[in-house]
Amino acid sequence: MTESDWVVINKDVNLKMLEYVKHFVTPISKVIDHNTGEHFGTGSYLEIEKTKYLITNDHVAREINNSPLTYQFLDNEDIFKFTNPILAKPDPIDLALVKIEYSAWDSCKHNSLAIPIGCFALNHELMEGELLFILGFAFENSKFYYNYLNTHSTPYLTQEIKLPEKFGDPKFHFGLYYNPDRAIKVNEKSKDLPIPFGMSGSLVWNTRYVEKYNMGKSWAPSDSRVTGILRKWSSGDACLHATKVDYFDLLNIHDASNNITTKKGIENDNYNL
Repeated sequence: MTESDWVVINKDVNLKMLEYVKHFVTPISKVIDHNTGEHFGTGSYLEIEKTKYLITNDHVAREINNSPLTYQFLDNEDIFKFTNPILAKPDPIDLALVKIEYSAWDSCKHNSLAIPIGCFALNHELMEGELLFILGFAFENSKFYYNYLNTHSTPYLTQEIKLPEKFGDPKFHFGLYYNPDRAIKVNEKSKDLPIPFGMSGSLVWNTRYVEKYNMGKSWAPSDSRVTGILRKWSSGDACLHATKVDYFDLLNIHDASNNITTKKGIENDNYNL
């Protein structure tokens, strides 16, 4: 395979993953006042035993202690507030789930989907040189206009790199290469790769393209699995930091959720798990 062939493959995988993953993600914004808001982070929808959740970072979700937080559905302008307790695994995991009520999910027409729990890998295990995909919402691509959040997602295909130990624990975390100066655009309409502030909480997808290629099998985006979640950025090391999926413990968080009585109108209950 030539270098030009590899570039073509990367662009194709990126575009196909964008079409697949865009249904799962949401920008997370905070309410400044009745008429204005501000983009704050990225989340994704998942489903466990017919219960829908929003998954993001703990440090993103806990902003609710300072301001109400909101989410949106794909192809719909309505904005919904977080109304359920934050179920959190603090640092070094930095993970949070918030239950999404069906009254919100079914209240309007939209094209959002929830990731089945089976699409989360059990462990962070990659083939050498595997392609990883993230889709998040950067601050610089998000603006509020007339009570509406206008935000553009950033699809990014990359590979794992060694995590600088000063920024994380290799037991829990891994690194992804992120250098806006060296990024290759998928097409002429693509925006420049942004500074990734606001992309915290984006899920990291193991596309499994290299794995399938080495097995001589065809690949589809549905082969991909969630292998981590973004939590930090180290610009000097051109590195995004992510938590490994091994420590998500989603089923236990779901069980804990079933044991918590939601208090209507309370938006800042937090539970460390």
